[in-house]
Amino acid sequence: MIELRDAHPLLRTWSEDGVFHLDVRPLLEHGGEPYVYIMDCVNQLDIGDAIVVHALFEPRPLMAQMARMGFDTRSERIDEEHWALHISAA
Repeated sequence: MIELRDAHPLLRTWSEDGVFHLDVRPLLEHGGEPYVYIMDCVNQLDIGDAIVVHALFEPRPLMAQMARMGFDTRSERIDEEHWALHISAA
C-alpha cells in the first residue's frame, strides 16, 4: 500500500479500486513543485500497483523518466487543465 510521507497540505490523495491517486494540481496552482512527492509514491510501487497523478498539463518529461525507470505510463486528458498520468509497475 502506498503512503505519502510528509505530504504537503495542498496535495490531495485517495485510493480507488486499488489505485492510489495523487492530485498535485492545487500545489502547482500555488507555484509549488510536486516532483519529490510523486517520486515518493513511485518508489513504493510494487508489481501490479498503480498510481494516478492528476496535473494541470500533460507531464511528458515525467512520462519519459518513468519509462526509463521501467514503469508503464499513459496520459489521459480529463478537461482543459486536468490531465491524469497513469503509472504502473509491470
